[in-house]
Amino acid sequence: MRGEGREAEAEPGWLCGLPVAIKDLADVAGVRTTYGSPIFRDHVPTRHTPWSNGSSAEAALSSPSRTRRNSAPALDVQRVFGRTRNPWNTALTPGGSTGGGAAALAAGEVWLAHGSDHAGSLRRPATYCSVVGLRPSPARSRAYVQQSVLALSVQGPMARTVTDVALFLDTMGASARAIP
Repeated sequence: MRGEGREAEAEPGWLCGLPVAIKDLADVAGVRTTYGSPIFRDHVPTRHTPWSNGSSAEAALSSPSRTRRNSAPALDVQRVFGRTRNPWNTALTPGGSTGGGAAALAAGEVWLAHGSDHAGSLRRPATYCSVVGLRPSPARSRAYVQQSVLALSVQGPMARTVTDVALFLDTMGASARAIP
């Protein structure tokens, strides 16, 4: 696979320097992760979610993309950061719990965005914000997510183009294979 052994060759990773939004449900060491809940308002993890280690190591991370509390309610309103708005029409929702990533992509704030999907949380926001969201199969997603709250929940990529979604999906998978 492309990119294997990059660390040994001292080459930059696939996402080197790209602005990437990681959903506020995935831990990134040293970056505040609230899981959309006021209870975790000041939580700063010391370790990465397994797949995010390689994906985010050289990327220029933006702040975590907003999500609703535990990705549960129907609209992108949560008590830590407030309402996320659709950049094409701020009176509308960006949809779903990955709406923060979709809105950041559509507004040109980030190049790639990570999300999660159980019942449309990648696909619906992508549609509402005119970007691309891919819900990988659960089997593919298990390759880079060690635990899942729900058996059919998956982690996946969003971007403005299909090519960029493929790059991020490849990176997420390669990062997981490199984890001991």
